[in-house]
Amino acid sequence: MLNKFKNIRFSKSILRNTLLIASVMTILYLLIVTISLNLFKYFLNDTLDSRLKHEMEKVSKSFYIENDSLIITDYSEFNESDFVYLTESPFFLQIYDHNKKIYLQSKNIDYFHNIEKSIFDFNELIYFQDEISHQNNLRVAYQKLYDKKEEHIGFIQISTLKDKFASVLENLILLNAAIFPIALILISLASLWIANRSFAPIRKIIEVADKISASNLSERIHFNSDPEDDLTKLRNTLNNLFDRLESQIKQMSEFTDNASHQLMTPLTALNTELEYQININSNSKEILTPLKELKETTDQMISIVKILLILSKDVKSISNYKSVFNLSHLLSNKLASYYKKQKVIINSESNLYLRGSEEFFIIAIQNIVDNALKYSDNQNVNISSKLDEQNLIIEISDFGVGISNDEKEKIFERFFRGTQAENLGIKGSGLGLSLAQFIINAMDGTIEVSENYPSGSIFTIKLPILDFSNSE
Repeated sequence: MLNKFKNIRFSKSILRNTLLIASVMTILYLLIVTISLNLFKYFLNDTLDSRLKHEMEKVSKSFYIENDSLIITDYSEFNESDFVYLTESPFFLQIYDHNKKIYLQSKNIDYFHNIEKSIFDFNELIYFQDEISHQNNLRVAYQKLYDKKEEHIGFIQISTLKDKFASVLENLILLNAAIFPIALILISLASLWIANRSFAPIRKIIEVADKISASNLSERIHFNSDPEDDLTKLRNTLNNLFDRLESQIKQMSEFTDNASHQLMTPLTALNTELEYQININSNSKEILTPLKELKETTDQMISIVKILLILSKDVKSISNYKSVFNLSHLLSNKLASYYKKQKVIINSESNLYLRGSEEFFIIAIQNIVDNALKYSDNQNVNISSKLDEQNLIIEISDFGVGISNDEKEKIFERFFRGTQAENLGIKGSGLGLSLAQFIINAMDGTIEVSENYPSGSIFTIKLPILDFSNSE
C-alpha cells in the first residue's frame, strides 16, 4: 500500500492549484473560527446578562429609598441562596450612593472579597460590562438608583462569576489551536482532491490519446461539461481528429487487405506450379536447384502475405472476447501433434482456459516455437503453462544461441533480423515475433524475453485469468 502511494505523482499545475485553494480555504477557516468564537462569547454574555437582568428586576422591586434610608419590602429576595452563599452561580449585590456609601450588600460578599463600586454615567436602563476583581472574571450589571422624588442618588450593582464561562471560551480557543494542524492537513488533502478532480478531463484526454493507435481507433473522449467550456471544445476537436484518422487508417487497412488477397492468388498458383515442376524434374539437378530456391522464396513471400493479412485485421477479431478455448488441450494435443517429429517438450497444467481466438493464438505460439527451433541447433524447446494469482503464464524456453541485450528490445519490431540470424545464415522475414506480440497484446497480454542460463532464451507470455462473468 505504501509503495502504491509513493508512486503517485502530481503535476505542477495541480500543486499550484492545490496551494491556491488551500490558502483560500485556510483563510476562510480562520475567519469562521474567529467569528464563531466571538459569537460564542456574545451568546455567553447574553446568557449571563439575561440572568443578571432578571435578578435586577426582582431586586429593584424588593426595596425603595426614603429619607436616605433603604426600606426592604420583600426579604425573601435577599435571602435567596445565590445572594447568601458562594453557590455554583452566585450573585453579588451592592446598593450604594454617589459617595459609595453602602445601603445594602449581599451576605456572600463576606465570603468572597470586596468588589469595586463604580461611579459613572450611562443612558441604558441596565448597563453591562466585564470586570476583573482579585483575578476573578465578573459580569456586572448596573442600574441607576432613584429615591421617591425620582432623584438619581446611586447605583444597584449585581455581579456574577464569569470564570466558568471564560474557562469554556479559553478551552475552545485551545481546542481550535490543537485542531488547526489537523484542519490544515484536511484542507490540504481536500484542496489536492479538488485540484486533482478539476484536471480529470485533461487526464481523460491524455489517457484516451495514449490508448489510440492504428489498431485501436474506436476510443473517444467522453466527459460531461458545458458546451461553451474550453475543455469541451478541445474534446470535440480531438474527437473529430480521431474520426478523420480512423477513416483514413481504415482505408489503408482495407487497401492492405485487398492487396494481400490479390497477391495470394498468383503466389499460390506459382507455388503449385513450382511443386509440379520439382516433381517432374526431380532427376535433373541443374533444373531442380533453382526451382527449389524459387520455391523457398515463394513460400517466404506467401508467409509474409499471410502475416500482413493478419496484421491488417481488426484487433476485435483477434481478441474475440466472446470466444473461450481450452489452452491445455491446444498445447498438449494440437501443438504436440504439430511438433511430434521435433524436440518440443510440453508441460501444461490441466483445465486452463483463455478468452480470444484459438486460431490466431496458435499462430502466435507456433511463430515463437519455430523461432526457438531455428536458433536451438536441434536442441530441446520447452513449453510450460501455469497459473499464478493474477495471470496465466506460458514460458517457451530454448538452449540456442540466445539474444544479445542490445537486440532484446528490437526483436519484436517488424522486419527486424538479429545479428545471429545473419551470421548463421538463418532465413526469415523478421515478422514472426512481431506477429506473435501483436496477437498476444490484442488478447490483453504481454510477452517478454529473458536469458536462459547457461544459454538460450526464455519467452514469457502473461495473459489475464479467464473471468467467466464476462463470457456473455
